[in-house]
Amino acid sequence: MVEPQRYSERSDLLRVQVSKSVNHFWDPFDERYINFAIPFDVTQALIIDPIQIDELQTSVAAKLSKADQIKLGNDIMHFYLSQLLHGEQAALIVSSNLSQTLLDPGIQEFAANQATEEARHVSAFSKYISIRFGSPMPMVKPMQDFVCELLSLDAIDKKIAGMQLLIEGLAVGVFKIFGKYAVDPVLKRLFQLVLIDESHHHQFGKTWAEYEVGDLDPSVRNELEDWTVKSFLGAIVHLISPTEKADIYQKYNFTAQEMQVAMHELFTPEKSKQMFVDKETFLYYLMKSLSDSGILTRRSAKTLGFMVDFDELAATPDDALETWVPEDVISELKKINEKKQILKSL
Repeated sequence: MVEPQRYSERSDLLRVQVSKSVNHFWDPFDERYINFAIPFDVTQALIIDPIQIDELQTSVAAKLSKADQIKLGNDIMHFYLSQLLHGEQAALIVSSNLSQTLLDPGIQEFAANQATEEARHVSAFSKYISIRFGSPMPMVKPMQDFVCELLSLDAIDKKIAGMQLLIEGLAVGVFKIFGKYAVDPVLKRLFQLVLIDESHHHQFGKTWAEYEVGDLDPSVRNELEDWTVKSFLGAIVHLISPTEKADIYQKYNFTAQEMQVAMHELFTPEKSKQMFVDKETFLYYLMKSLSDSGILTRRSAKTLGFMVDFDELAATPDDALETWVPEDVISELKKINEKKQILKSL
């Protein structure tokens, strides 16, 4: 890191993204950006449209009272928000780790800047969960194992693919879709703000893939693809599995096995595949991201073919993964930040 020639070997690959970070700055402790004091009774209403909670679409949930359906739905969202919080903490740790290991000073600066933004996400999700639910639920073991693996890796290509494309690709899809369907105005605002940051983080992965993946030795590229698929199946799929929510279901007198059966009734193989090409699901954005990056190819059809329709995924226009950032929110942030600078100068 302190070799004299390294400092001059700086690429401009991410200079624009770093310079734009000032435009989308926000402070989770300043109500001008997000007002956590806006009330919302989680015992009386769902914080998100029920269409986004798979369990509420099943025959098992149909047997519950309306009040219990609301409680179940919000319990499940408490679970997902907790995993998002842990994911932001993981992103903070991994991006900090990348800033210590990347040799390119320009990309190192981006990783350090990302760590700062992930830290504010941790603060924001912590605050929201504290206000609405009290405390977060534990991180699921498969995701915890995946993060520990990322930190222990020496291979930078896997670290970047795992962090910037797999985790951030999932995050961008989740924040976009959940933000669209959030009912609680505080939650909707939180998703909008975090989406702006995460879209820039995800862009790092896409830019890296554009310049690096195609030039990898075929055996190395194939190993990267196989590792990414294994990580997806081991961490992301388990994240949405009923097995990880058994303690929640127990409160409503049914088991994870009963919910698994109900889910299979609801999601036929054909409908499950549709989730990966339907732009109204967060899994679509993740799979399209991995496909467009060149990491996921038809080599993986034998492993993922039961879930992913590769023909439909490939037929989706290449520009389908534009950043989807709410321009009105960005404009609002710019105005707040410009006003703060004016006041600071007086």
